[in-house]
Amino acid sequence: AKGCVTLGKDMTLRDYAQGCYRFRGLAKGQTLCLLIVDEVKQLIARTSNTGNVRFDVVAWLLTNSMRSENLQNLALCGQLMHNAWRRQAWRSLMGSEAPPKATKGELLPSRFRKPITDAAEIKKTLSVHSVLTEADLEAEQKKKEEGVAKKRLEQILMSIRASGKRLPFDHRDILRQAGNLTKGV
Repeated sequence: AKGCVTLGKDMTLRDYAQGCYRFRGLAKGQTLCLLIVDEVKQLIARTSNTGNVRFDVVAWLLTNSMRSENLQNLALCGQLMHNAWRRQAWRSLMGSEAPPKATKGELLPSRFRKPITDAAEIKKTLSVHSVLTEADLEAEQKKKEEGVAKKRLEQILMSIRASGKRLPFDHRDILRQAGNLTKGV
C-alpha cells in the first residue's frame, strides 16, 4: 500500500513526522508519496533550492520549526515580562502580616494595615512595584494627551465643515501637525 502526505504552509518537521508515522506498517513494505502544491513549492524554493526535493523539503520544515520555536520563545518572554510585577507584588503580600481571623458573617479584614490615599505615597508605591520607568510613564501620558488634543481638533474641524463655512487654510495640514501639539495648546 502507498500513503500520501501533503505539506501545509505552516507545517514543521514535527508535524510532518507525526503525519507520516500515522501510516501503519511503514517498516513493513508500506511507502509514502509526498504531494506538494505549487504555493508550498514556491515557499520551499525560497528556503532551499538544491534540486534534491527530499533535502529541500527537510530544510524548509526545519526552518519552519525554528521560526515556530522563535515565536513561542518571544511569546513566553513577553509573558515573563508581564508577570514580573506580579511576582514582586506576591512576595510583598506574602511577607506582610496576616489579618486576624474573621468571625462568621464578618468580612475578612484587609491584609494591609491602611489604605494608601496620599498621591505622593501612591506614586512612590507604583514606582517601587512597576517595571516601567518614569520616562515610560511620561511618554504614555504625552501620547494620551496628544491623542485627546488631536481628537478634539478633528471634532472642531468637522463641526466647522458641517456648518458649511470655508476655512482660510487646508484642514489636512492642521491634522498632520496635530502630532506636534503640546499639553498647553
